[in-house]
Amino acid sequence: MKIIKIDQENPSENILKQVADKLRTDGVIIHPTETVYGLACLYSSEEAIKKCLAIKGRSKSQPFSLMVNSVEKMLEISGVNSFWLESVLKKLFPAPITVLIRREKKISPNFWNQFPYLGFRFPDHQLSLKLMSFVNSPIITTSANFTGQPPPSDVEEISEKVKEAVDIILDGGKTNLKIASTIIQINLNKKEFKILRKGAVSENFITKCFVKS
Repeated sequence: MKIIKIDQENPSENILKQVADKLRTDGVIIHPTETVYGLACLYSSEEAIKKCLAIKGRSKSQPFSLMVNSVEKMLEISGVNSFWLESVLKKLFPAPITVLIRREKKISPNFWNQFPYLGFRFPDHQLSLKLMSFVNSPIITTSANFTGQPPPSDVEEISEKVKEAVDIILDGGKTNLKIASTIIQINLNKKEFKILRKGAVSENFITKCFVKS
């Protein structure tokens, strides 16, 4: 485990390259987002996903969210072809929201194909967005804590056992919002949403994005 200090607003490109290289070789990292600290690996690495499940204390039947840097990537991975949905998502994002979209195709690795819905994060956070640009791939994102425990907003709040299990920890100080993302599920047929977890974004904001669409 290696701890590296980083500026969340203006992250070092040398550090981002180092982290991206680690992720490409089945590595697992901890990094700040705009909400809380996240545990991350490449979404395409079956080995790294297994590591994250073990670190969290989750069964393989429990999903992770996918962090992306564009609405187009959400639609590409999920296999959804909907002008209406694309319009809604472009009003919502980037934001501290996790959106669940019905999966319309099989993807690799097979871990993802057990889930009828895929959760996506498109963060409003320079460090996260630049990291994805360097690794050139979506990453999984989940709070850096044991399942059922409070999500950490600072490296000091992360369990030592979780820290010791990862390859790199990016320490950017306190997260901006210190609260988890709002989780919503979209019903494409009815063109509506429901909130599964209250969080950093208000229901009022989300409703306005749907009404305008």
